[in-house]
Amino acid sequence: MNRLRPESYQKPVDTAIASFLDTAYLPERLQHSLLPWEVYDKTLKGLHWAVGGTAPGPDQWVGAVEGDRNNVDSLFLVKSDRALPYLNEGLRATDLLSRMRAYYMNVELKDTKGRKILTAPWPLAFSNEGIAVFPHSQKREHQEALAKLTRPDMVVLATGYVRRFFFLSKEYPEPNELNVRGIWRRGDVTAGFIGFVRPGIGAIPPLSELQAQLWILTLLRHKYPQQVPWPAAGPGQPDYPHAVPHYEVDYALKARGGHDLFKTKHGVEQESYAYQLALDMGAAPTLSFVWHHGYRAFFTWAMGSNFNTKFRLVGPWKWETGALAIMRSELYNVVKQTGGGVFFTTYTILPLFFFGGLTLILQSISALLRLLGFKRQAKAVLGSGKVPRREGKD
Repeated sequence: MNRLRPESYQKPVDTAIASFLDTAYLPERLQHSLLPWEVYDKTLKGLHWAVGGTAPGPDQWVGAVEGDRNNVDSLFLVKSDRALPYLNEGLRATDLLSRMRAYYMNVELKDTKGRKILTAPWPLAFSNEGIAVFPHSQKREHQEALAKLTRPDMVVLATGYVRRFFFLSKEYPEPNELNVRGIWRRGDVTAGFIGFVRPGIGAIPPLSELQAQLWILTLLRHKYPQQVPWPAAGPGQPDYPHAVPHYEVDYALKARGGHDLFKTKHGVEQESYAYQLALDMGAAPTLSFVWHHGYRAFFTWAMGSNFNTKFRLVGPWKWETGALAIMRSELYNVVKQTGGGVFFTTYTILPLFFFGGLTLILQSISALLRLLGFKRQAKAVLGSGKVPRREGKD
């Protein structure tokens, strides 16, 4: 029997989520709950184990996040894996189950020719001779480093960073005071901070583009209310034709194990945050609108992630002709890739069908209640009635 190996073209993991029924058209009752987080946490860990034998990451045998923090709702996932083969050298499991799994399916393993990167706990001190003094550790991944004397030629202190702008006067907000989508401080839209959110998995630049669009639009509305008026749509009505009416999305990473990445680093879930910014601008297109623009555009909209181009179909930054051309070509060619049957099934298809089934049940119950005249109860079935955690809230 031939072993299953990854395709030569690897679909980027942050383009693999089907936004339909993940953010778009997922009822608030589900979107505001922890259920989506739990589903993606379990499917992602299951996928990692299936293709690499370890849940923390595909073929990641060292450096796992431990305890309560080991959940996708509170982590910044690292997409680069170039160092992993050297970190894993000599540490991969060799038990019977692992060998059976790896025989049928495994990520491609790079030959390191015996070279390895050793890991150790954070050093307590350095002696006068320059020898690192490490604390005791029972972890298998630390044993080789602790068994020898380490006198480094160079020490790089990767201690992180502090977000301060000494060139700004005190009346300007600091990054931790940006309580409107992490972009500006409520009551003063004149100072916008672009690119200061960090997705759990994804990329900062596309979110920065959406942030800039929302900030500039709001700034123009404040400065030139006659030329760029605020939409006059009523409650539950879209701001622009063919746009989804505004509502609040849960996009904040969760606080776990004494760490609160949303508060300290503006940590967000990429897909949810992007969709929230689109809703704020009135730029999220409706299903019916996209449906009438052909199979390729609809497939890209439904089965692809929340690419910025999808939010140029309607709304204040509308560029329908150009956006459709990109969705039908470049983005379609990305979205139609599966990345392999196991990856596509676990990360795209299973969540889509699971949340699709739950959405169908909730919508059916809500429709029945409306038919019976219980409009308030019908609305409560779909909506949580709560505003998700926002910037500035503990």
